[in-house]
Amino acid sequence: EQCGRCVACITTCPTGAIVAPYTVDARRCISYLTIELEGAIPEEFRPLLGNRIYGCDDCQLICPWNRFSQLTDEDDFSPRAALHAPQLIDLFNWT
Repeated sequence: EQCGRCVACITTCPTGAIVAPYTVDARRCISYLTIELEGAIPEEFRPLLGNRIYGCDDCQLICPWNRFSQLTDEDDFSPRAALHAPQLIDLFNWT
């Protein structure tokens, strides 16, 4: 177990989706709500989205172990050229 007493991901999660160590309530997770959920995002979570369009990753950004991560050459993890730096108006036009 690398986390030890660290709870940085739990405390930084804007919606409280990490309900216990190693336990995520996807119904509260911004990444789930903005990418996977079919239908409207529940009103209680809308103010917590901030300026996000999709996804969140605050838990990944705060994790001290992720500072050891390395970039990969795997194409599957690279953004598609058309999505690398999209214009906001193009994202609004998605259906």
